[in-house]
Amino acid sequence: MVAAAIDALGVPVSRQVYNFEADGRPNVVHDETTWAATAAEMNTKLDVWGMKDTMIWRFPPEAIHGYLRNPYYLVVTRDSIAITQRRCANFKLNKPEQYFGVLKHQVRPEYEKMWGFVDGLPPAPLLLISCERVFRNREAFCEATAAFLGLAPSPEELQRASDRISPVGGYFLGEEKT
Repeated sequence: MVAAAIDALGVPVSRQVYNFEADGRPNVVHDETTWAATAAEMNTKLDVWGMKDTMIWRFPPEAIHGYLRNPYYLVVTRDSIAITQRRCANFKLNKPEQYFGVLKHQVRPEYEKMWGFVDGLPPAPLLLISCERVFRNREAFCEATAAFLGLAPSPEELQRASDRISPVGGYFLGEEKT
């Protein structure tokens, strides 16, 4: 959702239009060499670009930082209880001990790794984004993000970015990329 909005503001975020993952969730890159090659390719092809990677914390932060030209970091978080509820629903877990187990053994350790990654980043512009706050005011999020990135989007681009934000999900983007 956030990656799709940023793309609409004028920063190409992925070579794959439909979901804006780092080249698609089914084949998220799990080795640093491939990740670095993707970053090098994007650095060569585009002056400004972005990449959504939901598991970036699996690599050393200083290494990732070194692969990027003029990096800006946008860290998007969801409420840990919302993540836990979604995972439990996905796996049809409904007992209290299962719920707490998912929170304790999956969600919390992932958050700790993510914040450890952020804490280890060399100095660079950093914007922390709460999905729940984005849902409450899509337009304000788009305007603030554009300002953070130094963009001057048109009213139409701001509207298109705002229209891509939905609290009900919708993993795939249903529009053609122009």
